[in-house]
Amino acid sequence: MLKVILYTIFISLTGIIAFFIYLNYLLHRSFNIYHIHCEKTPEDYGLKYTGKLIPALHGKKIELWDLNPGFPGPVIIGLHGWEIAADSLLPLAETLQEQWRILLINARNHGQSDDEKYSTIVNYAEDVESTIRYIRNNIGKTEPIALVGHSLGGAASIYTASRSSDVSAVVSISAFAEQEEVMKAAFVRGKMPSWFISSMLVYIEFRLGEKMEKLSPGYLINCFDKPVLLVHGTKDEVIHVSNMDRIAGSANRSNVEKYIMENETHSSLLSQPVLAGRINQFLKSCLK
Repeated sequence: MLKVILYTIFISLTGIIAFFIYLNYLLHRSFNIYHIHCEKTPEDYGLKYTGKLIPALHGKKIELWDLNPGFPGPVIIGLHGWEIAADSLLPLAETLQEQWRILLINARNHGQSDDEKYSTIVNYAEDVESTIRYIRNNIGKTEPIALVGHSLGGAASIYTASRSSDVSAVVSISAFAEQEEVMKAAFVRGKMPSWFISSMLVYIEFRLGEKMEKLSPGYLINCFDKPVLLVHGTKDEVIHVSNMDRIAGSANRSNVEKYIMENETHSSLLSQPVLAGRINQFLKSCLK
């Protein structure tokens, strides 16, 4: 009888271990990305900059492009989206750097930054917070800091602002409203069985140590009071423009603005001078 009990326990434990191994495999397949390298540098746009590696969490280092080093006043931190790197923001930075000091981040797994097992909104936000610490320790203790993020970087910028009192304003471009929707879509693309997705979402929350809702811009927009500019293209093929309306509609405050760009896709809007002009106008109004 004892042997039967022990055998049953062994089989049960083996099954549990195998289940978690399978969950990790699926998580890795859905959210692990190859290291993304930059195709261009600020020099390709005729921009003066200093490249540097700064300390991040867990002993890692991340790459910064410091545009206009020594330029006085507020600092803009720029954060790219999923599976693209800091060079995606160079067309935007080309115009903005005329009036602001800009630090473009290559999040872990991008550019010259160190590798990381997964790229998530939490990791992105941690890298922004590492950059904020760098600014406070090396550039200035009181300069206003604005976050400008695209796609996942836009969502992570809102998330960071909800956690950091150092953030004075946020520009979120092409961001999603609900984290869970993005996760489900990724699992569907990865051909995960629909019956398994709910279990996977619970497991991800366990790994992240946070509920999906509390990682969603639609929820986070009310967790801080600083000005926010939401930007979206009407022809966004990755994240529907309605996500912007949902984030704005969730906001219980008046300093959340929307800017719709007609006929622009998920990333094409980044190269439009009119966007730089609108961001510049917004930042001047709230970084006085």
